[in-house]
Amino acid sequence: MFPKLTPSQMARMETHGRRTDMQAGQVLLEAGTRQTQVFVVVSGSIEVRSHDQANELLIFVLTAGDFSGEMSALRRSAGLATLRVRESGVAIAIDTEQIRLLVQTDAELSELLMRAFILRRVALISTGGGEITLLGSRHSADSLRLREFLTRNNQPFHYTEVEDDPDIGRHVRAPAYRRQRYPGGHLSRRQHFPQSQQPRHRRMPGHEPSGG
Repeated sequence: MFPKLTPSQMARMETHGRRTDMQAGQVLLEAGTRQTQVFVVVSGSIEVRSHDQANELLIFVLTAGDFSGEMSALRRSAGLATLRVRESGVAIAIDTEQIRLLVQTDAELSELLMRAFILRRVALISTGGGEITLLGSRHSADSLRLREFLTRNNQPFHYTEVEDDPDIGRHVRAPAYRRQRYPGGHLSRRQHFPQSQQPRHRRMPGHEPSGG
């Protein structure tokens, strides 16, 4: 998942990018923002961090010969991880257009990059990486449909059921409520009525309840 590049491979990748200085603490990519560059570490180190609902999780530390990126780099879509410089040093910054060109023209690097990108994406999805938080209910068909949609599109997300979170449960309990949008997702909620306002079933003409 995190293969080391040989000196020859690094030299070939450098022809598609440029060297840049890195400073400790510098954020090269925020999770949830579009990934426009891949970084090859020449010296120093870069932390790869994912996010759960409350914390940042350290996934890996890239050192000399390592490179960043997952499938988002080829799609120019939102990255699933945060890249933060741990130790100052130098990296080769390669625009994602050049990464796509490498994948198309260099068979050896193409196989290495694609395998790493796919495995990393799968790992980030399995750890719940990503910026989407879905609040829902185990009793809600809409919640299930949203979860299936996100899973089908390989989009990592955090899922919280209102039944298991007292704070959220207290917030959404009300005598009557309707579907609302919440930060990071949707919560589908059923309509509740006071006992005096319970909807009544109409009796169809000619259909009397059976006795016994």
